[in-house]
Amino acid sequence: MPRLKDNMPVIAIGLFLLIYGFIVNTGVLLPLLKSLKTHKSMDLQVMLSLIVGCLALVCALINSARQKPGTSIFDRFVLQPMGGIAMILIMAMAIRWYLEPLVKMMSASLEPAIGFKVYKVLNLNYVVERSRYRGRKRTQNRVYSCNCSIPGIYKQRSLP
Repeated sequence: MPRLKDNMPVIAIGLFLLIYGFIVNTGVLLPLLKSLKTHKSMDLQVMLSLIVGCLALVCALINSARQKPGTSIFDRFVLQPMGGIAMILIMAMAIRWYLEPLVKMMSASLEPAIGFKVYKVLNLNYVVERSRYRGRKRTQNRVYSCNCSIPGIYKQRSLP
């Protein structure tokens, strides 16, 4: 393994994802996930962590077993960017399952004191507003009416 030192960040990221997947799978983080209300997605966390962690380790071992870097399309688009792909997944998982519920809880607890929602000022509407409708159907009564003379064109308006 002549290039093991070059692939050490990808190996570390892959091992981190595997360890995180096993920790979540054992249920050690269950009280934390229940307090953040993300415990229903534990199986998704385990699955993503284990699959991407294994892929990162395999790609790092393939890269380190070679004498020199490959130039094929597989090397350029799969093996070489695997560290970045795994890092982006770690950040997305941290935001989705840890930061988003914390921002939501912090904003709800600070709203009576400061008079506004913190996540709207921080421009985090997409984070909290998206999760507010999770688990519920978005049903609205819509009335379609035509206020023009062109047939087939309808305006949509909500009922009060």
